[in-house]
Amino acid sequence: MRGKAYKFDGVDDKVTFGDILDNTFSGSFTATLWFKTDTYSTDWIDYMLFKGDVGSPYFGIGIIGSASSFKGRLQIRHNNDAALLMSSGTTQYNDSAWHQIAFTYDESSSNSILYIDGRMDTTAGDVIYSDTDKFVIGGRESAN
Repeated sequence: MRGKAYKFDGVDDKVTFGDILDNTFSGSFTATLWFKTDTYSTDWIDYMLFKGDVGSPYFGIGIIGSASSFKGRLQIRHNNDAALLMSSGTTQYNDSAWHQIAFTYDESSSNSILYIDGRMDTTAGDVIYSDTDKFVIGGRESAN
């Protein structure tokens, strides 16, 4: 931890909060975070926020790795037991600059929007759910 922020090494650092936010994901809300990257992982996706487990259901926001043609783009992923739903952004981020993510969820329309640096990057349908799994920043529960 540096000052009032955590620094993640991109390899195995993450913060696990346990079974929280089960009832927080009701109503409309906005969540924000900052990220900076200058390289791509060889994984399919590196999660910045994750709620659930590698199995289903889960919800996550991450940056797509070099294993995909969408590398460097941000993606909202949701597995609702029936299918893996993904919504990818349009811009690559590997410029060593800080970027702000704002994720909004509107309960009345069941729509989610991911903003990067104040610009809408991608939208998704209803991706919010409650479960008893852990909430993680900087990775996912069963792996990084």
